[in-house]
Formats: sequence, structure tokens, C-alpha cells
Amino acid sequence: MTALSSGFRTSFSEELEMLVLHESLARERMREHERSLDVARQRQMLNRLAQVRRLQRRAESASRRARALLLSL
Repeated sequence: MTALSSGFRTSFSEELEMLVLHESLARERMREHERSLDVARQRQMLNRLAQVRRLQRRAESASRRARALLLSL
């Protein structure tokens, strides 16, 4: 009886250990996915910021040209 219950406990504990391992791996994959999403969001935000700066420089340049044109009239 002891050998049977001991074998059951071993099998159960091994199965439990495997489930915990799988859960741990799944959580790590989820964290890695969230990190990659954060990196993508940050890259997108930096790209937008660069685009806004380009547009701002373009608008300032157009404003300078318009002022110069008005002064030349």
C-alpha cells in the first residue's frame, strides 16, 4: 500500500511540477510579448515625433519665405 501511494505522490508531484513549469513559461512568453509591444509603441511614438518636427521645420521655412516675399513687395 505504501509503494502504491508513494508512486501516486511521485506521479502527482511530477505532474504538478510540469504544470507549474508550463505556467511559468507561458507567463514569461506573455511578458516578452508585452515588452515587444512596448518597444513597438515607443518606436511608433518616436517616428511620429520625428514627423511632427519635420512638418514644423517645413512650416517655419514656409513662414520665413512668405515674410521675405511680403517684405520684397
